Amino acid sequence: MNEKKRCVVKKAVWFLTLVLILAVALPIGHVSAATIAVFTIGSTHYTADQQTLTMDAAPYIKNDRTFLPLRFVANALGIPDADITYDDATQKVTIVDGAAMTVKLSIGSTYLFVNGTPTTMDVAPEIIAGRTFLPISWIAQALGFNATWDAATQTVTLDSSSTQQTTVPAPPVVESSDGVVPALQYASTTA
Repeated sequence: MNEKKRCVVKKAVWFLTLVLILAVALPIGHVSAATIAVFTIGSTHYTADQQTLTMDAAPYIKNDRTFLPLRFVANALGIPDADITYDDATQKVTIVDGAAMTVKLSIGSTYLFVNGTPTTMDVAPEIIAGRTFLPISWIAQALGFNATWDAATQTVTLDSSSTQQTTVPAPPVVESSDGVVPALQYASTTA
């Protein structure tokens, strides 16, 4: 009987050790993040990890910038609707990406805050047909994704797995009076 108890205790210790290892080793935050999402100018269909989905607003180009509907981009990158809030009174959008990242922006303002750190964008978000649109390079960069523009197919590809330089480069950093703010010079084909 004593040997039987010892065997049960050993199995319980092994099981708890395995559970602890898995809890530490598995990523925390959203699990369903798309590794690749593709949006096409003028289309209300997009793909996220090879699954075709529909949105109620289509991406468009304005002043050589590719504007995408913010909520659908965040959803394609694995952020659920519950973690995307819009305050109609203040026209502020907040995106929470797990415990690691909070992105805040306001309609008409060129400030984008990532975990409280401000960045000045060259274009302010705007509302078209009830949806918040923003040039994709800003939100992709804020959420840690690469954005690639393909002029031939009029598509923007968001990729989390690539570590290569994309056609939407991060702007160079310059000093400003209130801290470090990215410079805002982009090529006309940026997303």
